[in-house]
Amino acid sequence: MDNSPLLAQNAVMLTGDDKKDREAALTKYNEVMRKFTSTFKSSESEAYGTLLRDLMDNSYLFIAGQIMSAKEILDKTEDLQIHLKKAGGAGGKTMGDMFHEWLNGGGDAVHSP
Repeated sequence: MDNSPLLAQNAVMLTGDDKKDREAALTKYNEVMRKFTSTFKSSESEAYGTLLRDLMDNSYLFIAGQIMSAKEILDKTEDLQIHLKKAGGAGGKTMGDMFHEWLNGGGDAVHSP
């Protein structure tokens, strides 16, 4: 059975070698955290949304590489979803992010009917 459509873009394939899989997991984890940190500088809500997606896309690797357990992945996924719901916004952006974009000439103005 071919599961390739189910894998995330740029997915790392498991080798079955514990040491190589752990190294791959550590490398991917570092990449995910660096992306989160750089995105956080411009938009906190976008950073958390991206982190949630990256965590879900790479969960198989983090579990196989023993970086996180399945329970930890599920708990963190739930925590991130709750955080994002509390943050509100649209498209991973808070109202503050959208207002900031609008003030700087980007985004759409809201018009009353």
